Amino acid sequence: MNRKFLNIHRLVIVIIFLTSLFFSHLQARIINVSSIAALQTAINNSLAGDTIVLANGTYTNSSLSISRSNIMVKTATPGGVYLSGTQYITIDGDYVTFSGFQFTSGDIGTGYVI
Repeated sequence: MNRKFLNIHRLVIVIIFLTSLFFSHLQARIINVSSIAALQTAINNSLAGDTIVLANGTYTNSSLSISRSNIMVKTATPGGVYLSGTQYITIDGDYVTFSGFQFTSGDIGTGYVI
């Protein structure tokens, strides 16, 4: 093969690789929500790589189900969200980060506790 052809071929491969890296990064989103209902909707509609951020505050008697994989669910600031009362949070997805939440004023009944 021609040396010039090989160099062009390598350059095209590098450009394709860098372009795919760039666009795969653009697919990840940061989604800000301010209620548990909005958080659940964002989780249900999330894509791998998304980060969903819940606004700081106290949320009482909440229920969440996380069945998506490769997502992050976190608070606006670490420790800025207080979950009080009865909380049902199920994480069935793989590689899920659930970060920054404080569980307060709850009652441990039966089941699993983190």
